[in-house]
Amino acid sequence: MSATTNQRPAYYARLICDHLKRMPSFYAPDLQEVQRALGLSDAAFKMGLDWCVVRKIIVMETKPRTPAFNTDVESEAMKGDSSRLSSMLRSPAFAEAS
Repeated sequence: MSATTNQRPAYYARLICDHLKRMPSFYAPDLQEVQRALGLSDAAFKMGLDWCVVRKIIVMETKPRTPAFNTDVESEAMKGDSSRLSSMLRSPAFAEAS
């Protein structure tokens, strides 16, 4: 199925939603597979997907990020100044980096 981008975003959104309704648990692990299955161009797929996301019809899943440093030190650093001193005393390496 080939489509041009002169259609309205709602048209492409409908195609995407109809395809997802046929997926197990209405879940697609790879967006490119959905796009290929529908035969949509990048612009058409993005228009339809964005239309759905803005209206919260489709929820994009984000992958959990690995913290760059210890989350305990990070959470302490984000607290107010009153507790920051105790954080620096417990983590001298972090105090030097500030």
